[in-house]
Amino acid sequence: HGASTMGNAATGNSGNSEKRRCVDVNESTGVKSRSAAASVIAVLKDIDAAVCDSRETLNMSYLLEWMDATSCLAAERHCGRSAVTLVMDDLDFTENYCALLKRGERCILEGKVTRAFGSSLEVVVRISVAEVHSGTLRMVGNAYFMYVVLKTEAE
Repeated sequence: HGASTMGNAATGNSGNSEKRRCVDVNESTGVKSRSAAASVIAVLKDIDAAVCDSRETLNMSYLLEWMDATSCLAAERHCGRSAVTLVMDDLDFTENYCALLKRGERCILEGKVTRAFGSSLEVVVRISVAEVHSGTLRMVGNAYFMYVVLKTEAE
């Protein structure tokens, strides 16, 4: 995972004023606790012909790849170290998600750490689509990811 694979990614705070703290359970690691809002990553992806199937809808393999990359960036931003995907869980899409993920629209993925446990993290990725012509923003789905933080050479 890396920022170089993100193409037209934009990172930053989504404006969410949530103050919930993600506390590192293992205080001996020396990692400071950070707010969940500090880990927010927003990734914008254009749905173009290169990522669409014959029906002009986004190929799900690309969406899963984008979700994994977004969640990894949020996990790594939170802990300041490399992290590896352990599992993706609770993948939930709206009933009409295929109709929303059409060629010419913009997919917005927002990743945020929801929990931190010593050397593992839980990250949620929320997927929405911005209809380019109308400006309408519609929720498409979300998924939860678990990450394991990699040890550094010194550890």
